Amino acid sequence: MAYQGEVNAVAVNRDGSAVISGGCEISGDSAACTQATVKIWESQTGREANRIAIKGMVNKVIFSPDGKSMVLLTQYPSAAIVMEALTGQEVMRVADAISIDLSQDGRLLAIRQSNGRIQIRQMPDGKEIAQMTQKGLTNAFTLSPDGKYLATGNTSGVITIWETATGQIFEQIRQDEQNFIYDLEFSPDGQRIASASAGGIVRVLEVQTAKEIARMHGSGVVYSAAFSPDSGYVISESTDGLSRMWDAATGEEVADIPGYMLAFSPSTPYAAIFHVDRTVAAQLYRPEDMAQDACQRLTRNLTRAEWQEYIGDALPYQAVCPNLPVES
Repeated sequence: MAYQGEVNAVAVNRDGSAVISGGCEISGDSAACTQATVKIWESQTGREANRIAIKGMVNKVIFSPDGKSMVLLTQYPSAAIVMEALTGQEVMRVADAISIDLSQDGRLLAIRQSNGRIQIRQMPDGKEIAQMTQKGLTNAFTLSPDGKYLATGNTSGVITIWETATGQIFEQIRQDEQNFIYDLEFSPDGQRIASASAGGIVRVLEVQTAKEIARMHGSGVVYSAAFSPDSGYVISESTDGLSRMWDAATGEEVADIPGYMLAFSPSTPYAAIFHVDRTVAAQLYRPEDMAQDACQRLTRNLTRAEWQEYIGDALPYQAVCPNLPVES
């Protein structure tokens, strides 16, 4: 899947059959983006299924759970836009939006505006059911899977968890290192939350107790963190061009994946990754799945010399592929 221009956003629909991408294709004299194209691709074939022209830059895309709608966050002008995925027909637009999130069941849409006002809107009619005002500069912004909570993170390292039904604060978590929080993400089971910060730190916290479960140290600025669909892994993206996968319970790093813009498929073992050559690929991400895929392509296991070169002393020499020959 190749995209002409800059790609800022990638999402995968729930059954893993489609990938949506968006960014900027045409910039004006002021370098502000004036035209973007949202493209929907068939994930297995890479065939472009639909394209929709958008005024300005697309910074985020979200599929609704049924795959029939998508929510876009645009810049130049700033807006939250709900569209029909098949036709591109606009259903709702909220101006001056700088952050959006959709609950996992598609029932609630959260919109943050530049004045600090946060709207909680009911889908699909767009009715506003609650609002709150966030003080200070806030970048991170995410809804819990059931839509019960909204989490925000500010430039001082404070995480605030709000009740969406009332707009009241449920919990505030002050981190010991006052780092700009770039991203927050609830686990799919709603029990934990992951944070990514400017100091290169990824943390996993319990929502109800604010207890720290794991702390991971990335490289450079870590600007994104996301849980795998089974809540077992956290993927972080950083300025060194790598997406790192961590064990969410222990904080152990288990894989490095070259590329950006990773989005998980909720029901398949694949993730969408944007590479520096401007291609979007559907790729396995769990170590066990990558090993199984490699074993289906290989004719033998690594030799002892190859193991020493690639693995070293991190693990004892072993047959990674049980069904293939191994050096005795």
